Amino acid sequence: MAKVSKGRLSCIVCSNKEAIIIDPFYLLSHYIDLITTQKLKITNLLDTHQHADHISAERELAHVTNSKLCISRYGKYSFDANYIDDRSIPNIDKKEISIIYTPGHSIGSLCVIDMFVGDTLSFG
Repeated sequence: MAKVSKGRLSCIVCSNKEAIIIDPFYLLSHYIDLITTQKLKITNLLDTHQHADHISAERELAHVTNSKLCISRYGKYSFDANYIDDRSIPNIDKKEISIIYTPGHSIGSLCVIDMFVGDTLSFG
């Protein structure tokens, strides 16, 4: 059964052939094609939040690419992952990425400072 992404945008941050994928959506072939053609190594997959409006590919993509899955420690998740909070600082090519805890849309919502907020923040 094919899975379709729903309500989610994805972002890839790259530096010196290392990549972090933020909020990966389904259609893994897009990511596999990209990392193959660009010769990228995915170091981390960061999920800003889990919610009913998202169908996510992070666990499958982490398995296929042998990368770390980073997800909020504030959520109520029961799968193997690297649980992070706003004191966690994933890095890419030795550059730190700052995380901020932003509960609201979901209890575990996280944002990546200066890069990406997912759909966890709304501006009206």
